[in-house]
Amino acid sequence: MKVKHCTQCQNATYQTDGICVACRIGLPQIHAELADLTKKLKRAKIRTLQTAGTR
Repeated sequence: MKVKHCTQCQNATYQTDGICVACRIGLPQIHAELADLTKKLKRAKIRTLQTAGTR
């Protein structure tokens, strides 16, 4: 089988349609959403600590 590159993330794949398994199940999107949520929670925690006067 010839190695192709994913049309969305450019990773090597052997899939005939050109989309890798990770992109097919949505892992890059899930990772991005998790990173955004983590940033929002960290900001909220920092704001809470600053308003309480504790650092």
